[in-house]
Amino acid sequence: MAAAIPLTQAIDEFLSWQELDRHRSKGTIREYRKDLAGFTEFAGGDAGVPDVAGVDRDLLRAYQRHLAQLTTVTGRLRTLAVATRHRR
Repeated sequence: MAAAIPLTQAIDEFLSWQELDRHRSKGTIREYRKDLAGFTEFAGGDAGVPDVAGVDRDLLRAYQRHLAQLTTVTGRLRTLAVATRHRR
């Protein structure tokens, strides 16, 4: 049986891989970290997802619906751009 990997640990490992092996810029890593922090908060953090294996299709679809309902203020209220939702 594989050891449980907390969501936050999996995210840290992913970001380290992006930076060290994929040579992503510090700005890209910063934005990924922000995006993943939003997902972590939505999922309830390590308390909500104590093992990254608990991230399933239903959770991801719920997060996509959540993002689709968010609005941003840029002079007027509007939903997030599709490209922004995809990245997040």
